[in-house]
Amino acid sequence: MSSLFSALHASASALDVLNQALEVVQNNVANSSTPGYASQSPTSIALPFDPAAGLTGGVRAGAVQSSRDQFAEQAVWEQQTSLGYSNGQLDGLNALQQLFDVTGNSGIPGALNQLLSSFSSWSTEPDSSSARQQVISAAQGVAQSFNTVANGIQQAGDGAAQQIASTVQKINQLSSAIRDINVQRQEHGTTDAGVDAQLHSDLEQLSQLVNINVLQKDDGSVTVTTGSGTALVIGQDATQLTTATTSTGVQVLDSSQQDISGSLSGGTLAGLLQFRNQTVPGLLGSNGALNQLAQSLADTVNNQLKSAGGPPLFTYTSAAAAAQTLAVSSSITPGALVAASPGPPPVANGTASALAALSTQPIAALGNVNLTDFYSQIAAGIGTAQSAASAAQTTGQQLVAQAQNARSQVSGVSLNEQAAALMQFQQSYQAIAKMISVVDSLTSSVIDMVQQ
Repeated sequence: MSSLFSALHASASALDVLNQALEVVQNNVANSSTPGYASQSPTSIALPFDPAAGLTGGVRAGAVQSSRDQFAEQAVWEQQTSLGYSNGQLDGLNALQQLFDVTGNSGIPGALNQLLSSFSSWSTEPDSSSARQQVISAAQGVAQSFNTVANGIQQAGDGAAQQIASTVQKINQLSSAIRDINVQRQEHGTTDAGVDAQLHSDLEQLSQLVNINVLQKDDGSVTVTTGSGTALVIGQDATQLTTATTSTGVQVLDSSQQDISGSLSGGTLAGLLQFRNQTVPGLLGSNGALNQLAQSLADTVNNQLKSAGGPPLFTYTSAAAAAQTLAVSSSITPGALVAASPGPPPVANGTASALAALSTQPIAALGNVNLTDFYSQIAAGIGTAQSAASAAQTTGQQLVAQAQNARSQVSGVSLNEQAAALMQFQQSYQAIAKMISVVDSLTSSVIDMVQQ
């Protein structure tokens, strides 16, 4: 009789194990598309069998095991960080590329060609009032083109600054969410599959914004730092990053108000900082290429006119704002333009001819290249940077997809595998249920025999 009761007890324990296994399968299927979710597997533990000692054997449910592989997760984070960096640069570079025409038909090169052409026409008709007016009109077109491009660059830089602030805010939000998960894990001491999925979803999002290092602690919490070691989450504490704008660009500050911008080497935030603090000043800073071009044009033309005893054609406020403030002198008139060179001997169209020669004349301030070639260098540099960032984005998207697929093969939910497991557990459940029915029937028979 005791053997029957032992068999009944063991069978009931097996049913409990199978019930949990079926719940795990159901949970896997329900969360198959949940971001960050890793497939779970049921386990069972054999119980000791020693009838003399009253140990009936059987099984009991063990801890549910996660298939998550931290190496696969790390591979995804690394690729997301690289992709984020390209994304951070590309929006701004796309905006810049649209400002720089490489055909020579519009924008600065088109306006510059018209100005040089007007100088050439003036040199053939030095006394023509209409030729002089054409020079002034063309100069106004050049100034407006520089202003338009410079303002477009400034707007792109301002947009990047706003994106930096927004990205820092997102980083802080994700850090706080991860901190809350740490608190939950430390207080309850259990690892819930749903909570674990949310944690890894947050970490993946964070990795695209900034390069991170993640350390798993024994208490279930994680410590998250930037690649350079700045703490973002430690246990139940999450630090908050801030931003500041200075004369040198936008800074990202840690909780101690220390500038960490230079140590950020990956993620959207680093890409945005690179564009805002390096690319934009490279064009509009005190030594920015576009400002150099605008200043060199104005100074060269003005000096040539000044040597002939005439007034300047262009004005600008400072070298650091030459492109944005370039304008035609408000006092200039067609009659004030002097075509002749002072000599000796004086040449009737000497000044006009010298200005027309600017189309091919090397300028020392521009590295001994002419105006149009220097512009071409600027446009080519932007085009190269944009092309490289675009290619890196395409490659990055492919590498992220590959890393995610590799992770999915290790820890993703396979509906086919879950269906097979479900069938196996159901068949086992039916078999155990049948055994319990048989043991119950035998037990009833034995009891009836004893009572008789």
